[in-house]
Amino acid sequence: MRSLHLVTHPEATHVVERLVGGWYDSDLTARGAEQAERIAAVITARVPSNEGALFSSDLRRARRTAELISAALGVEPVLDAGLREQSYGVAEGLPVGTVGFAPHRAACALRPPAARSQTDEGPAADYAEAT
Repeated sequence: MRSLHLVTHPEATHVVERLVGGWYDSDLTARGAEQAERIAAVITARVPSNEGALFSSDLRRARRTAELISAALGVEPVLDAGLREQSYGVAEGLPVGTVGFAPHRAACALRPPAARSQTDEGPAADYAEAT
C-alpha cells in the first residue's frame, strides 16, 4: 500500500521576526531545523529507505525541510515553484500589519481538517483547495 505524507515547513525566520511570508524567501530557524529533523525521523520510521519520492516548494524554508527529510530517506527532493504557498505581493517581507491585506474570502472559509487516522471514514480531500 502506498502512503502520502504531507509536511509543512516548521518554524521559519519570517514568523519569528513577524514579517509577512508568502513568497518571501525566509529560512528555517534553528528550532525549525530541529523540528524538521524530528519530522524526518518520524517519516523514516514509516517509509523504507530509498523508496518513494519527495516534492517541495523551491522556497528556502521548504527546501531546507525537504533536504533534511530526503537525507534521512536517501532520496533526492524534487523542487517545484508551483508548490509555493500563496503570495502576498508587496506585503512580503514587511512587518505584519504595515500593509493592508485581506485574503480572498474563499481562502478564509477553508479550515484545516481534524487529525485523521487511516481507519477514519470520509473523503480525504474534504479540505482540498480548488485551483
